[in-house]
Amino acid sequence: MNAWSQWTLLGKPLNPEPHPPGGGVRSFIFTDSGIFVSGFTGVFRSTNNGVSWDSAGLSSSEVFGLIASGIELFAGVSRYGTTGLFHSTDYGKNWTRIDSAVIGPLKTFLKINTILIAAGNYVFRSTDNGVRWNLSSTGPYAPQVSSLTSIGNIIFASSNGAVFRSTDSGISWGNIDRGLTNNVFCLNSFNSAIYAATDSGIFRTMDLGITWDTSYVNPNGYHILFITSNRSRLFAATNGDGVLYSGDSGRSWKELNDGLTSIRINTLGVNDDNLFAGDDNGKIWRHSLSDLSGVVTNKIGHDLNISLSPNPTTGIISIHNEPENLRSVAIMNVLGEKVLELANPHTSDFSIDLSKFVQGMYYARFLSGSSVVTKKIVKE
Repeated sequence: MNAWSQWTLLGKPLNPEPHPPGGGVRSFIFTDSGIFVSGFTGVFRSTNNGVSWDSAGLSSSEVFGLIASGIELFAGVSRYGTTGLFHSTDYGKNWTRIDSAVIGPLKTFLKINTILIAAGNYVFRSTDNGVRWNLSSTGPYAPQVSSLTSIGNIIFASSNGAVFRSTDSGISWGNIDRGLTNNVFCLNSFNSAIYAATDSGIFRTMDLGITWDTSYVNPNGYHILFITSNRSRLFAATNGDGVLYSGDSGRSWKELNDGLTSIRINTLGVNDDNLFAGDDNGKIWRHSLSDLSGVVTNKIGHDLNISLSPNPTTGIISIHNEPENLRSVAIMNVLGEKVLELANPHTSDFSIDLSKFVQGMYYARFLSGSSVVTKKIVKE
């Protein structure tokens, strides 16, 4: 155990034990007036970097989604009689329900430019900082949105078994999870890529959802419940392996559990100086980001040095430097549809015939052990 890389338990549990099933910390947000956290018994605020926590309202409700817009807070209340969208203009001292047309529960929020998005069973959007809300015209409703993220003006939403994308600020949505067959709990954008936390590992798309590569496969079979990032690092929460960390855009992952006695982590929050973790018992933990340089790497996955030639190609394309444990090669079109698959090739160099394919761009996806590499192919 490294003395310089420790988690610190903060304050008291938000939910005294015995807690109801599924209780615990749901989300973190960071504002100029402190850190806010939502959970099974409402909203709490800390003004001393998490050392202690005070109630910030909605104490009779389970609160999932939480977002700050300037000095205002919006919260998605999910049960205990009243569901929907609640609003505070005084950092949680007082809350009022706004726009009864917004029906919940609301699990997640996103602010993109001047637009607020709230999502749960349905997706709602506001263009006037939360005064009025409109229902998105086409989903996603399959069956409930669990997280939102964005790259530029493109918005992505995760549901239990699907990923959706909107290119018009949340008005309409299309399904983009082709090739991603797992239950998706959370999405996060980082360095122009989207990372998906799923029931079998972490997946990544570099092309806005056309193809997905494996970033991490949990060897113990635990679910990845949440994923977040700061400027240079990715962090993931699991339901049995504690916290994972990557400093190389997901190519390798490290366990970050020294001093952490809870291994089921619901959610994470990160600011400039610290990483915060919330567990299923309502306990909150803090880890200094300056300590991460001392963490020993537990690398999972590796880059494959596969090469393709000629590329562009008029038909036959040769594959070089195939690893011995290559499990499959799949060819996909720009819509993410699989048009060809070769299972268990057993030679270090082999060829694929694309002569019958129409001209255009394709993607070759190589699956080897816990690593997935995607290469672009141009068919002339």
